[in-house]
Amino acid sequence: MYKCPNCNSSTITWWKKLNATSVFPAKCKQCRGLSYVSAWKHTAVYLIYEASFWGFIILALIMQSWLILALIPMIIVLCSVAIYKFSKLNPIDEIGVAASKRETYLLLFIAFLILSVGGIIFGT
Repeated sequence: MYKCPNCNSSTITWWKKLNATSVFPAKCKQCRGLSYVSAWKHTAVYLIYEASFWGFIILALIMQSWLILALIPMIIVLCSVAIYKFSKLNPIDEIGVAASKRETYLLLFIAFLILSVGGIIFGT
């Protein structure tokens, strides 16, 4: 269990901490406070996933041994545990969550527009 940054009680599980973002924060059972892990930490974990996946595939092809691929899940789990274990939970309030959701929806809408215009311009 991890300590809530709002009340300092150990009520946040590792799974809640793993999935805590500013859009979907973890909720403390005792004080009902909200907290999240920085988006940079989530980005680092996803980059490690991708790098280890493709790196080990390339290494398996070079060494001509598929047993190396068995290391992929172990590396992903170990790196994820290390990053999230030492990640700090940041407090956030309902207003901050609403602002994060608006920002996320706006960014998704802009990405949709860019992809739609690109699809219209460049292809069929």
